[in-house]
Amino acid sequence: MAAAATTLEIRRALATPAADDAQLDALADSVVEIAGVPVDVWAVAATLESRGVRDVDAVKRYGRRDVFDLADEVYERCLQRAPEPQPQAVQRPSRRAAAVTLAKRMARGAFFFVPLGLQIVALVLFGYSMWASVHFNGAQASVIGMAAALSFVVTGGFVQALGYLGPQFREPGKFRLAERVTWSTLGLGMAGALLVGGLVICVQAAVSAYPAGLFRVGLLYYALMASLWLADAALYMLRRYVAMVVATVVGIAAVVALHGGAGLGIYASQWLGLGISVVISLGWIGVVLHRQAVTTRGDLRLARLPRRAALVRAVAPFFAWGALYFLLLLSDRFVGWSAGNFALPVWFRVPYELGLDWALVAVVASLAFLEQTVEEFATRIVPIEERVPARDAHGLHLELTRFYLRNLAACLTLAVGGIAVAWFVLRGLAADGGLGAVGTQVRGAVTPAVFGWGALGYALLAWGLLNATFLFSLLRPWHVAKAIAVAVVVDIAVGLWLSRSGPYWHSVIGLACGAAVFAGATTVLALRALRRADYLYFAAY
Repeated sequence: MAAAATTLEIRRALATPAADDAQLDALADSVVEIAGVPVDVWAVAATLESRGVRDVDAVKRYGRRDVFDLADEVYERCLQRAPEPQPQAVQRPSRRAAAVTLAKRMARGAFFFVPLGLQIVALVLFGYSMWASVHFNGAQASVIGMAAALSFVVTGGFVQALGYLGPQFREPGKFRLAERVTWSTLGLGMAGALLVGGLVICVQAAVSAYPAGLFRVGLLYYALMASLWLADAALYMLRRYVAMVVATVVGIAAVVALHGGAGLGIYASQWLGLGISVVISLGWIGVVLHRQAVTTRGDLRLARLPRRAALVRAVAPFFAWGALYFLLLLSDRFVGWSAGNFALPVWFRVPYELGLDWALVAVVASLAFLEQTVEEFATRIVPIEERVPARDAHGLHLELTRFYLRNLAACLTLAVGGIAVAWFVLRGLAADGGLGAVGTQVRGAVTPAVFGWGALGYALLAWGLLNATFLFSLLRPWHVAKAIAVAVVVDIAVGLWLSRSGPYWHSVIGLACGAAVFAGATTVLALRALRRADYLYFAAY
């Protein structure tokens, strides 16, 4: 063995002479000049690759097996160039400033609930909103509920794609490209929604599962709601929160004026209200994008979009994540509402929906906190890397893990507290008789059980989403998409098994199981990514 090893070393020396100290020192100098003192070997390898050093170059020019073998030696030389770390005073904001920042971020994170909250307020005050009514019968509620759920799933991928692509061009000031990307994504989203609508029409023509008139009603609701979700996504990406509120309020006001004031039918009133809201949103989007595009100056006006294939590869995991996320949220409803013998294939169950809706209200604060985690991680990772000595990679990983655990503790504390408060409030209102017929459901058997399992599922989902924020920040989107794909399969499988072997509402247990799988898988992936956060963040940005 010793002879064989010696022979191998001789052959290697003859074929690829080892680099001398001057060459390695030159590489170390260039790495430090570009990236500063690297945190670990991964950062060195990434820098070398960015300079065009390939495995073949490592072999032929430097006598090493590959880039990582070369990076081992260069890393040691980089550390020799590291100055002794000086204690740095960490400037911490005052408690008041920190509280104000946290409140602003959580308000932004909770804004997703504001348009939905306005619909609930309208439903309580007037008995109807832009797509719901307390006077709908079971068949009407079932068809419109299915239309809403399908519109969420179909547009979810495009919503996430827009959320990823828009900032990629807006933040560097490439507003002309941002305008083009936004309208292209909205157009593709509507095309995708129409394509799915066409497939649904073909299925209906083949099996006639729904009455023709009711099916056409649901189809129009589906198209309008899909348009509204896409428009709201663009406004959210542009951070035009006031516009979202204005469009929602005007849409609701139109329904109230047309139905309650002019006596127009509920369908036509809601269709017009949805259409008005969509038009206002799209008009606002157009004005904002155009104003920003005309301010583009200098070389930014010459910027071009990457090749279409590259854009598709970049956005694919985010698209998959968006569609699967809404499928995870809604599949338990499809499963539970399709159990039993009713006039329609999927039948809306009020006690079930009430329990899930209130469970979602309970975890709003926990979900809103994710905005704080995203912002804080983005602002702290670089200062942490600069503060921790390059030789102490373990210390860096430990500090990032502690940051993760602190945020996880806060997220789960908000979830548990919100669930407790929401339940006692709901039970109290029901006991006082202030909820009318809803109070009967709250005091029944189904709604409390669905609330409990749904709240558990949503809390676990918040945990998984917290993990996802770290994975997205470190550009590991496929990890998140694969984890939620498995969660969806578990959700549907468990829901089908339990709802067919027991009460229909046991499908909500599938939601809890799927969310648990998502939280568990992403926790493992997030902790692994944080151990390599130095390299992943460096390579990503």
